Amino acid sequence: EEEEEEAQRATQPGSRHRRHRAIGPDRKEKKKKQPPRRRTTVVTSLESGVTLGSGEYLADVFVGTPPRHFSLILDTGSDLNWLQCLPCHDCFEQRGPHYDPSLSSSYRPVPCSDPRCRLVSSPPDPHLPCRRRSRSSSS
Repeated sequence: EEEEEEAQRATQPGSRHRRHRAIGPDRKEKKKKQPPRRRTTVVTSLESGVTLGSGEYLADVFVGTPPRHFSLILDTGSDLNWLQCLPCHDCFEQRGPHYDPSLSSSYRPVPCSDPRCRLVSSPPDPHLPCRRRSRSSSS
């Protein structure tokens, strides 16, 4: 009966903190029963480039193991974000470093058969890793 009363109080408006506390232990117990998974941490910041005169959205991201800092321009008209990687062929000029996969122990190439590669053009040889070879322009 006490648990039922606590559950009712937890769902009342303004009791958000209690609701999380009331159901928190159950969630922890369920997590204990699941096999351990490799954890991925995403750390990023997002700011407008308006103050820089560009009008683009800029994000600071850390990629690889060990993590290396990169600044990205986020294209709000696309769900695809990317870094220029080494070796880099037909790349555009950039101020910061290129991503070097040989310096990351967590890097894995993405095969062209991966569904994520449908977003980019395929290489001439399907056994090679996918590379983005498209350019965009806005009107």
